[in-house]
Amino acid sequence: MGVGSDSDYLDKNMSAHAAHLDDVILDDTPTCLEDAKNSLYWQQWKKALAEERSALEKSGVWTPVDSLPPGAKLLRAKVVYKQKKNKDCQVYHFKCRCTAKGFSQVELVHYYDTLAAVAAGSSRHSPM
Repeated sequence: MGVGSDSDYLDKNMSAHAAHLDDVILDDTPTCLEDAKNSLYWQQWKKALAEERSALEKSGVWTPVDSLPPGAKLLRAKVVYKQKKNKDCQVYHFKCRCTAKGFSQVELVHYYDTLAAVAAGSSRHSPM
């Protein structure tokens, strides 16, 4: 291999790596509502927020209120924004999830059961 071919190899791979870095840098996923409002994709984020709110209301998890009952404290939450991409890294869906800040929840006040995903006994495999 001559010096020219090593240089060509490096140039080709470095430019591919740089193109990948551009994809990461240009990712416009917001971290808060203000970022979403200032995003080029505000209309898509707005629709995703409406879908999440509708899903929470439909499942009975979230109900808007005018004021809190006496002695009640507001449970803080955070919205997580996610751009769903296909195998070609093209965005095909904007998704929002409202998550309660777990450290502010009190057992038997905000929740009664703790659920965790576990493997079923029939799905365990062990070497013979």
